[in-house]
Amino acid sequence: MRFGIDAGSLTGSVSTSTTTIDHEVALTGLMPDTRYYYAIGTADQDLAGDSANHFFETSPIPGSATPFSVWTIGDFGTANSSQALVRDAYYSYADSTYTDLWLLLGDNAYLSGTDAQYQAAFFNVYQQMLIQTPFASTRGNHETMPSVYYGLVTNPTDGFSGGVASGTEAFYSFDFGNAHFICLDSEGSDLSTTAPMLTWLELDLASTAQDWIVTFFHHPPYTKGTHDSDDVADSGGRMRDMRENALPILEAGGCDLVLSGHSHVYERSFLIDGHHGNSGTWNPAIHLVDGGNGDPLGDGGYLKDSSPNQGTVYIVMGSSGTVGSGSLDHPAMYYSGSVLGSLALNFSGPTLDATMVRSDGSYEDVFSISKGPPPDCNANGVADSVDLASGTSTDCNLDGIPDECQGPDDNGDGVLDACQGSPFIRGDANQDGGLDISDPVWMLQYLFATAQVDCLAAFDFNGDDLLDLSDVIGELIFVFQGGTPPGFPYPDCGIPAGVIGGCDSFAICP
Repeated sequence: MRFGIDAGSLTGSVSTSTTTIDHEVALTGLMPDTRYYYAIGTADQDLAGDSANHFFETSPIPGSATPFSVWTIGDFGTANSSQALVRDAYYSYADSTYTDLWLLLGDNAYLSGTDAQYQAAFFNVYQQMLIQTPFASTRGNHETMPSVYYGLVTNPTDGFSGGVASGTEAFYSFDFGNAHFICLDSEGSDLSTTAPMLTWLELDLASTAQDWIVTFFHHPPYTKGTHDSDDVADSGGRMRDMRENALPILEAGGCDLVLSGHSHVYERSFLIDGHHGNSGTWNPAIHLVDGGNGDPLGDGGYLKDSSPNQGTVYIVMGSSGTVGSGSLDHPAMYYSGSVLGSLALNFSGPTLDATMVRSDGSYEDVFSISKGPPPDCNANGVADSVDLASGTSTDCNLDGIPDECQGPDDNGDGVLDACQGSPFIRGDANQDGGLDISDPVWMLQYLFATAQVDCLAAFDFNGDDLLDLSDVIGELIFVFQGGTPPGFPYPDCGIPAGVIGGCDSFAICP
């Protein structure tokens, strides 16, 4: 193989004398973020290359903020028109922009991953991409011939590309720009927490200082498509095993994005954390980090930092060659659909933009994640989450923000006024925390004598923003005859926005 930075002037070369049908050579001395042209052949003649079209580009300097793009496809190896439509739609989306990296989520050649099937469904279909863009692959359940699969891929095993050496092509990691990519083997490896793969995973996550962590494997931890992640009999329980055993490690290690295939649909989660049971155990109060759509032009992109358990987006991209259906109602998912397509990822410093490109060229789902330092509202040099976990700060209203960063705190004790004193109840004119005859009496004294009412909204029993005898009469009827109860927020929590004020002394909730 000859290579160089100028087409027509290939000054570097590497060769092998091994007799084989699967050729593999290692290039050394390459510079980062550089385009290299190449030619392949024998000592006597070039068989391919030495043209403006035969080139590849090396990764940006590890840790640098240089933008780069990634194309992701899953369950694509059908060798049919659907696969071609998905390919062509992405080519149109990318246009003349070079694709830096290519992720394959498994089931690359149906039905069993023979050499002939790989030729028909992979090499013949993606000729242009294969000439220019490096790919990283995970094994799917239709790669039933390991010797063929591992003969066709060259995955890093020694940590030379970044990460901890795994010693196997089944699971591995590498750095690309400011991202760390982790490939797990959900098909052929032991998925128990003490087995080699997940033991290695913990070490690998602990070793990386990259801004982004992206993990990919075949079996999705959450899906309600052509497979059901709640069904322990489905796929031999491998979806459950990945959810229960791998996800706690990934989330604790700060993983930002998890990509899977297997289920022939497209599904994309909210930004979530800690959901390791079946869909019936989903609790948005516990597991939802950001319940928005993540679209910068919609609810806004997701924001997170690199601390542990700050949220992960999970994607099922299993419809790049064929599409099915299912109930498509997993509660962790923002989007679920029976749509053909592929996923385009664009990394640019602290921002990751993702677009699901349908086979017709339209964009089915768009979201972004932005990274930054962890919040430190009191500027003490310690993340708010650490302050709260250690007890250095309190969070009386459980909103994740230290109380000292919010107000008011009239008595200066570090606890919000809203978390002290009596609860707000409309009609509680004397602010003693209940509704009884003393409140109408206080109202009358306010209207006709000298009594003071600090929270006028509490006086306004009927919620009409007026303080008059109708409030007195309404509360008397309610107290003694069980008449119409006071208006919102009785008996619910909270003081509604826009009401007449003066209610800072009340708690937000009873």
